[in-house]
Amino acid sequence: MEEASKLCDRVGIMDRGKILEIDRTNELVRRHGGGLRIEARFEAGLPAVWNGPGELRDERLSVVTERPLDTLRELLDGAHRFAAIEMRPADLETVFLNLTGRTLRD
Repeated sequence: MEEASKLCDRVGIMDRGKILEIDRTNELVRRHGGGLRIEARFEAGLPAVWNGPGELRDERLSVVTERPLDTLRELLDGAHRFAAIEMRPADLETVFLNLTGRTLRD
């Protein structure tokens, strides 16, 4: 997906032999990207417990948000300790996941 976004002007998203969308890469991301992804990794040895929005796997929290500053405040104002917090803009992989409900590895 990374190569497609760098090399192609237009891409098509297919799922199980059916074309779901064809458009310019930036338009697909704008329409189906779903916002900014914030990934936070809890400090090692601390319990990874989270009651807010997002998905918690192992010691990593992933939150997709349209309001990144508010989400960061919520993360940092809590009693949680994080080893790292990264913000990633939506990309074609996010578009694929949002359109199909599956990861690239499924």
